[in-house]
Amino acid sequence: MGCNTSTQSKVSDVGAATAAIAKPRTPSPPAAENGVTTEVPEKQESVPVSVAPVTLQVPEIRASRSASPASTKSEPSYSHIRLLLLGLRRRLQVAGLHGRRPVKKPLVSLKNWKARVEWAKQHLSWGPREWANHIWSDESKFNLFGTDSIQWIRRPIGSRYAPQYQCPTVKHGGGSVMVWGCFCDTSMGPLKKIVKTMDRYVYKDILENTMRPWVRANLGRSWVFQQDNDPKHTSSHVANWFRRRRVDLLEWPRQSPDLNPIEHMWEELERRLKGVRASNANQKFAQLEAAWKSIPMTVVQTLLDSMSRRCQAVIDAKGYPTKY
Repeated sequence: MGCNTSTQSKVSDVGAATAAIAKPRTPSPPAAENGVTTEVPEKQESVPVSVAPVTLQVPEIRASRSASPASTKSEPSYSHIRLLLLGLRRRLQVAGLHGRRPVKKPLVSLKNWKARVEWAKQHLSWGPREWANHIWSDESKFNLFGTDSIQWIRRPIGSRYAPQYQCPTVKHGGGSVMVWGCFCDTSMGPLKKIVKTMDRYVYKDILENTMRPWVRANLGRSWVFQQDNDPKHTSSHVANWFRRRRVDLLEWPRQSPDLNPIEHMWEELERRLKGVRASNANQKFAQLEAAWKSIPMTVVQTLLDSMSRRCQAVIDAKGYPTKY
């Protein structure tokens, strides 16, 4: 009797916990005699099954001339391994892990990402008044034929080699043009074609004979110059020029192209010349210069207005590269 009472107490506890999801059925005669009720849950609707992490272990296959047929039978075949890989691929896809092309971003060291966060915090609240008379500068390369960026098309299945879906290429990329450019909040600056190899001497010559005359005509004496930390930019030869000309430099964190709005200006320039062919470097530069001068100031203002969002993105990413 004592055993039946204990059993009845335990079963009643289980029944109370499962009452919300189970429907009681008529107890069988032996169970009723002992005071025990049997509950069978109703059939529930199917729910998505969570996919647990998968570890695929493929045995190492060794080929040996002395291996007997009996020993090789126990080793997995190529088709078996292929089925295992296909199964793993399906499970990864169900888990939302699809194959994707990774984005390429500069490698940011521990020291650099801390500096990026600090810089972003210092300039997060800056607006048009603070960014006024700041000159943004950089170099960029433009191909005479095609582009270095990824190109996408949509085509029917089985038409990969159809001429209309091919991306033509030429040997050595068909050549390219290297340019230096700058702009500020009130004006598009000059675009300079770089003929020789870009080194500290060529860069100093651009600053003296291209950038400085434009600044004196458009900004007067009060302005701040931005450049990245390329070795030719930070060389002692160039640093001496900045010192002699009393140029105020904007402190700039390393590996931070996502903070520089001129990077998007290069994209704008390439977009404006999409589909425009050039037969030589001189013709290409003439096209670039004309397109550069035609960029409206609304584009400049949009880029400068994004500075606070760029800073916030760096802070949110804890100093690592952002979408910009």
